[in-house]
Amino acid sequence: MSRARLDALRADRAAIAAEVRAHVGAGAPHRAPDDAARVDGYLAELELRCRGWAQRGVTRLLGPVLGAVFAPPAGDGGGAGDGLDARLEIGGDVAAVQAVGADALVFAPTHGANLDAIVLGMALARLGLPPALYLAGEHLYRNPLVGRLMGPLGAVRIDRGRADRRYLAVLTAYVAALAARGAALTIFPGATRRRDGTLEDGLRLGLIAAAARAAAARGRRVHVVPVTINLQIVLEAAWLVDYHLRGRGHERVVGDELFVPGRLAATARRLRALDQRAVLRFGAPIACDRRVDADGLAAALRGAYRAGAVFLDTHVVGRALDDLRVAARGRAIPRGAVGALAWPRVEVERAVAATTATIDRYPAD
Repeated sequence: MSRARLDALRADRAAIAAEVRAHVGAGAPHRAPDDAARVDGYLAELELRCRGWAQRGVTRLLGPVLGAVFAPPAGDGGGAGDGLDARLEIGGDVAAVQAVGADALVFAPTHGANLDAIVLGMALARLGLPPALYLAGEHLYRNPLVGRLMGPLGAVRIDRGRADRRYLAVLTAYVAALAARGAALTIFPGATRRRDGTLEDGLRLGLIAAAARAAAARGRRVHVVPVTINLQIVLEAAWLVDYHLRGRGHERVVGDELFVPGRLAATARRLRALDQRAVLRFGAPIACDRRVDADGLAAALRGAYRAGAVFLDTHVVGRALDDLRVAARGRAIPRGAVGALAWPRVEVERAVAATTATIDRYPAD
C-alpha cells in the first residue's frame, strides 16, 4: 500500500465511518436510543491513525533496532553483522506475491507470538512490498511507547475479548470499507495466538470474506496470501503453554503482556540474550471474488501452513518434552525442585531422537 493510498484512507475516514454506520443501521428506529453513540465509540477505537510519512519512518527505524535486539552479543553465538538480515529468512512463492500488487492482498499468517505482526512487517519491507494494515490486540497498547508506535505502523486497534455482536458487526464493516478502498491488510485467521504451538486448524474467515466481497463490489479482486511464521523463540510461551496444559487454551491469556510499562526493557534483554530466529514462508496467492468459498479457502490455507512449517530446534525439543509428559500419564511424574516437570537428560535425548526420526520420515517440500 503506497504512502499516497494510506494518506487517502486517512483523509477518507469520515466517509468510511458513514459507510459503516449505514451498513450496521446505526440509529435506525428499531435500535436502542444509545445505539448510534455506541457505534460512534467503536469507530473511534478502530479509526486508522497512521500517516504515510510516519509509517515509512517507523518501518525504517525498526530494521536496525530489531537487528540489534535479535542478534546475541558477540561471543554468545552471534557476531558482527549477524543481525536481522541473517536471522530473518524468507521463502516460499515470493515471486507470485510480488506479482499480484499490494493493493489486492490480504495476508493470512499463522499466529503464535506477539512478535508475529512486527516480523511480517519487516519481511514485507525486505520484499519491497509496502506495509499492510493489520489488526492488533488491545493488550499491545498497554505500554504508552509501544502504543504510539503501533498506530504509525498501520495497526487497527481491536479487542478480541469483546463478544458484543454490535462491536463485531462494526469491526467487520470497517475492515470491509478499508479493503474496498484498496488497502492491503493482514488478518490472522486463527484470531488469537496458538496456545499449544500447533498449526491453526479452526480458522475464522469472516473478516477475510467480508474484505473480499467489499473489494469485489468495487471491481477489485482480492488475493489471500498464506504466511507461515516460524519463530525460534516465543517470549510469552510460558503463559501460553500453561494455559494449554491446564485445559484453558480457549480462554483469553492474561499476564503475558511483554510490552506493558516496566517490562519493555526486560523484554529487550531477553531477546538480546536468546538465539532468536524467524523463518517465514509465503504460500501462493489465493484469488477470491464476491462468492467466497469458505471451505475451499480454509482447506487451501491449512495446506499452505503445513507446507510452510519449519521445524526449528526449539520446536523439536518442545515436542519431545510434551511426548514425555503424555507418556508419563498414569505413573509417577518426576518433578524438579520448583515443581516443574523434569526428566533425566538421557530420556530427553532419546525423545528428541525419536521426534527427529518421525520428521525425517516425511519428505520436505
